[in-house]
Amino acid sequence: MDLLGVTRTIDHAVYMLLNALAIILWRVNSALIGISLLGYNTQDWLTGSGGGVWRVAERVTGPNGILGLATWQAFLLLAVMLFGLSRVARPFLKSPPVDLTRLFFFAVLSYVVISQGGQLMQDVEAWRSEAGSYMYRTLSAEGGVELDIPGSPAETETMYSPSDLDGQAPIRGWEAVATSYFLVQSAGELHAGVPPEAFRREYCLYDPGRPIDEQDEANDQGCSPQRAWDEWDLVSTQGITQVWGIPLPDLTLDIPVVQEHPENRQLAIRQAQAGLARLALGPVVALFPLLEANISLMLALSAAFLYLSLPITLLFGFFLKTESMATQLLLQLITVMIRTVILNGLVALFLMLLISVSVSGSLMAYLGLVGVGLAGGLILSRFAAATMKDSFSQSLGAVGGIFVG
Repeated sequence: MDLLGVTRTIDHAVYMLLNALAIILWRVNSALIGISLLGYNTQDWLTGSGGGVWRVAERVTGPNGILGLATWQAFLLLAVMLFGLSRVARPFLKSPPVDLTRLFFFAVLSYVVISQGGQLMQDVEAWRSEAGSYMYRTLSAEGGVELDIPGSPAETETMYSPSDLDGQAPIRGWEAVATSYFLVQSAGELHAGVPPEAFRREYCLYDPGRPIDEQDEANDQGCSPQRAWDEWDLVSTQGITQVWGIPLPDLTLDIPVVQEHPENRQLAIRQAQAGLARLALGPVVALFPLLEANISLMLALSAAFLYLSLPITLLFGFFLKTESMATQLLLQLITVMIRTVILNGLVALFLMLLISVSVSGSLMAYLGLVGVGLAGGLILSRFAAATMKDSFSQSLGAVGGIFVG
């Protein structure tokens, strides 16, 4: 029996130290996820609702823009006139300047793009973003990825399915990491100075900003900060009514008596250690939102270059000499769409596999998948960078070729 309370004091000190370290690690993880939000915010500023790309597109290629419907009519009239002249001067021309079938195709396509202005491109961008989140929705519908790892313990730790935190589709990497691995249930918890409430309850941690006696909600193991800390019980003495036959007032006293509950303290320490280990591995998991934000931003820039240059280039698709530029931009836009689905799907798959293995208890499998995931993420970033470079060069080449000749 710990008469002097030495063991109890040491247990409380260890528990407080583990909780303080958990708070520090949580703030590091939260900061890493917060850095990734910069990439997402930049992407939203460019191609989100009311973004800068759509404002520029509306002024340049909208119905009343610089290259609006009046310009479209002038180009169409010029192409029809050249087609008629080429039919008259056919014996003197090696090849006609305008093909009627291709003229009809590009005339219809350019009219749809210009008449709808930036709204059509916003719909295309919304579809591209939604296609990029298909893998997240597919995996989250099944509650994550389950792997049977030889030699790993049968018990697994709590992991939530990826869910939406900002109220906007699609589900992004930071939301998947925050909700699945760190058990965040609202966007406000991500920026709090202490781990999320569900995480604290799962690993018997406490919020130092609140009285510990009020934090009495126990987890599945029956552990709560109040139980781990409270070692005092109030014992009432029996009433004294008389002494040597002399009647006295009924007196009772509430005396605080130390009650030993070492099992509660040890359970809290063990669970706090498990939570600390999970948070210590968190920075590696938090790198994936950074990679995903980087990849998504580069793909958004790739699409933005095409959104701004495609309406201009389509007008020159009326003529055979410049038709190839419009065709190349259309093919590049299709390529960006396909690569969006593939790259975002692979990033989501790496992310979900990492989360699944990290909570399975197999450290070797976790570290191995971390290495594969980081290497794969860097490779995917290079593909996204190449896509952005190709889109920029083709857009600049097409627009520059039109004006320079």
